[in-house]
Amino acid sequence: MKYKLIGENDFTFGLTQQIGKNRGVENIDALLSVSEKDCFSPFKLENMQQAVGMLKKHQHKNSKVHIIVDADCDGACSATIMYLYLKKCGFSNVTWNNHPKKIHGIFFEELKSFEFDLLIVPDAGSSDYEQIEILSSRGVDVLVIDHHEAPKYSEHAVTINPKMCDYPNKEMCGAGVVYKVCEAFDLAEMTNYAPEFLDLVALGTIADMMDTRIPETRYFCTEGLKKVKNKMFKSIIDKQKFKMGDDLTIIGVQFYIAPLINSVFRSGTKEELDKMFTGFITTELVEVDYQKRGAGLVKVLLQEDIAREIGNIKVRQDKNKGKLMGPILDIARNQSEDKIHILDVSNVEDPEMLGLIANDVAKRQQRPALILRKAKDGLLRGSARNYGKFEIDNLKSFLMPFSFESLQGHENAFGVSLKAENLDSVREEIKLATRDISVEETFYIDFIVSPKDLTKKFIREIDKMKPLWGNSFEEAYILVKGVTCSDAQINEKRTMLSWTDKNLKYVIFNPTEKQIEDLLDKSLECDIIGRVGTNEWNGTTTEQVVISDLEVKEMKEKEIWF
Repeated sequence: MKYKLIGENDFTFGLTQQIGKNRGVENIDALLSVSEKDCFSPFKLENMQQAVGMLKKHQHKNSKVHIIVDADCDGACSATIMYLYLKKCGFSNVTWNNHPKKIHGIFFEELKSFEFDLLIVPDAGSSDYEQIEILSSRGVDVLVIDHHEAPKYSEHAVTINPKMCDYPNKEMCGAGVVYKVCEAFDLAEMTNYAPEFLDLVALGTIADMMDTRIPETRYFCTEGLKKVKNKMFKSIIDKQKFKMGDDLTIIGVQFYIAPLINSVFRSGTKEELDKMFTGFITTELVEVDYQKRGAGLVKVLLQEDIAREIGNIKVRQDKNKGKLMGPILDIARNQSEDKIHILDVSNVEDPEMLGLIANDVAKRQQRPALILRKAKDGLLRGSARNYGKFEIDNLKSFLMPFSFESLQGHENAFGVSLKAENLDSVREEIKLATRDISVEETFYIDFIVSPKDLTKKFIREIDKMKPLWGNSFEEAYILVKGVTCSDAQINEKRTMLSWTDKNLKYVIFNPTEKQIEDLLDKSLECDIIGRVGTNEWNGTTTEQVVISDLEVKEMKEKEIWF
């Protein structure tokens, strides 16, 4: 077991305070009680007055407005907020389009069948200088509402982007920036429509992995998840409730909601994409026919029917990914000495899957992975993903000195481009730079405790932080030294191994055969790395430790009582 203590292991300081301090948060109580007071004025965003003026102009002219839906979960949330907000404000001629595949920005081929006086590009467009200039020359106004880095403002558009100005919060997703535009228009018009869409701001924020240690961003998530109003979002939550439980948390949305929506952008048809977005923007009650097994033809809510189809698309995506993973893992195994995998998979037919594949390769190989394929421009393009228990915390920053053409996106999940002729030399340079790095899984732990320290009070205090876990505020791990394991049991499906010691339940989900052999029907002492919390079942609350790794220290003779 390899671990690194990330704090001072100080119980007297206070568990929640120490955990917050370990994550760079000095005032954890403030983060646990964020409010609207933590939000900044939308007019701190550069060009906001011009954006409001542009919207007012087209509102008074009853102009034709078109919205481009960016191809990911945040893009869907951004476009939905913009569309529904404009409708609230009396805009009657509003159209939209999805990209036919997972691409981002302005593409004239997609816009040919639409007429518009104002083009709104949420969650993209900051760098589309040429396209914007052409549109401007045709008399079209362009409003870009984005959060991606760009070298300069377009002279021919109004661009709202926190990363291009002095706005205090750089950790806003596209939906968050759209919300700010709506908030500014509310202030100008003396309306209050924007808060109705905080649920979608929360969804976009979580899906785009924004840093929730920032109080304003945390407020978006906390407030948005309290009252989910959007019918499409609610239907997907209902579909995933069995996996998530009754509490809607950041980590639940991160693992069980956002991937379903993103699967439609990666693996859905254009028709399926349009149907999902229609579900997001439909506010009235619409029912459709559904052939229910054992019940015949029944009426269901439109969004409920779409949520079921989204689930099927996710299953389809997982099957396609499974077919691709075999040969890609073979390539990875042939480069087993590389501490960071840089894999050319140009024979892979589906470029939309590269991000997912990079994520899977990183998890299975327990190291960062860059998955690339040759694009039409001759460059190797693809996706990079870090591995959470790897020694390098910020992968993009680590790769910056090497000869990549571009590294764009978040620190540990980003897009990559590289000249094909540089692939071998870059791989060798990185191999040299990482020669002293171990690829053994490293657990970053908050506390080292003995079993007597692990009281119910200790566990319940950490469990209070459950709403904070996820998006740059990682769940707390602890090392417990000298745990007695006796009378371990395994369920019938062999998916859960557990035992009880000092009124605490220790659980291993999906145990390996070696763990079963080592622990089952044995009496032993071991060191354990895991997460603590409470589990509710049939009205009973149990304090438990969910084990991530363990090391057997001492075998004991099992006592037999006659």
